[in-house]
Amino acid sequence: MSINAQESVFKSDLITILPVGLEDNELRMLKSLCMISAIAKGSRNRKYAIANPGEGSHIYLVDASKADAYTRWRIANNIGEASAILIADPGYESHGSDKVAHRPLIPSRLLAMLDRLPLAAA
Repeated sequence: MSINAQESVFKSDLITILPVGLEDNELRMLKSLCMISAIAKGSRNRKYAIANPGEGSHIYLVDASKADAYTRWRIANNIGEASAILIADPGYESHGSDKVAHRPLIPSRLLAMLDRLPLAAA
């Protein structure tokens, strides 16, 4: 089996996340979170991987402060079924939504949010 085929099989067991408009430090944290979840053993049901741009995704993380990020998310998620978490600055009114993560992002809180999200097919 080729390396690409192995990666494809391995990745098919993962829940994909597509970050849209996030800052570099947030992307690094997300990458680490995905890596840790993917190698975790034991009671961890969900394992995450970052999707490549242009691929379908189970979950989108969208920067709420950037209008172009929202537009790119709507284009990428043209069927509108994938879950999304808005990444927002402090003071952003979430209106009680459990799909808004305020900055600074805390890995354990973000992971808990991801674990609670319903999933659509990628």
